[in-house]
Amino acid sequence: MPKVKRELYIEIPKEDLTDEDGDVVGRLNRNMYGFRDAASDWFEDWKELLGIHNYQTGIANPALFYNSQRGSRGAVHGDDFYVLGRRRDLDDMTSLLKSTYSVRETHHSGFAQGCVQEAVVLNRVVKLGRDESGRKFVQVELDARHVPLILKTLGLTGKSTATGIPGVKVTDAELESRSSVPALSRAHTSAYRSRVMRAALVAQDRADIGKATHTLARSMSRPIAGSRRDLKHVARYSVGRPNVVLRFEQQTVPKTLRTIVD
Repeated sequence: MPKVKRELYIEIPKEDLTDEDGDVVGRLNRNMYGFRDAASDWFEDWKELLGIHNYQTGIANPALFYNSQRGSRGAVHGDDFYVLGRRRDLDDMTSLLKSTYSVRETHHSGFAQGCVQEAVVLNRVVKLGRDESGRKFVQVELDARHVPLILKTLGLTGKSTATGIPGVKVTDAELESRSSVPALSRAHTSAYRSRVMRAALVAQDRADIGKATHTLARSMSRPIAGSRRDLKHVARYSVGRPNVVLRFEQQTVPKTLRTIVD
């Protein structure tokens, strides 16, 4: 963890105190997980390290970085680094990170000799391959644990009746009318929030339930019986589509970007 930038103190565990210490606290020299400063200081720490070596972080998304001289790029998720580049670029990044941090390199994915064609990344199975014409592709199989857990907690199984659409649009007027309906009990409210958060985690990779999950989240502060029915509708849709595999096929880099809005 990076060095702290302001005074932070913790209570010292009793087993670490001696009789001579008295009633004291510990002042941190480095950040600890759980402190609000930890994430921001960690970001500033690795950003400074990469910046010294000509890496620039993104403006819209500061978790992305790019080296214009090498053409290599990557992303940071928590304390995991993912780098796209030539083998020597990856090796240089490993050496750079090891110069400051304790690093464990998990795998090199690619089509070159010595690379693996399948790896688990953030609980997603990433596979590399070629189709019948020899064109390369990258396939991402999403984390398959979440949907069965949602179904189980709602009393559904893989044999339950599935729906063809992920959700029914709830208008602002309907949301307003629901404000007069009694809220769920504390236990049911907690369960609703937990399931919606899990659905939101799935929706990061599944555009088909993104809008429906967003609608569910609007009721998290005060869910009612209708909110639970909406959640169950999304779950029944997932009965017929429990998992999704994303496939990205090799293509030329486009010269233009077309955006269509309603």
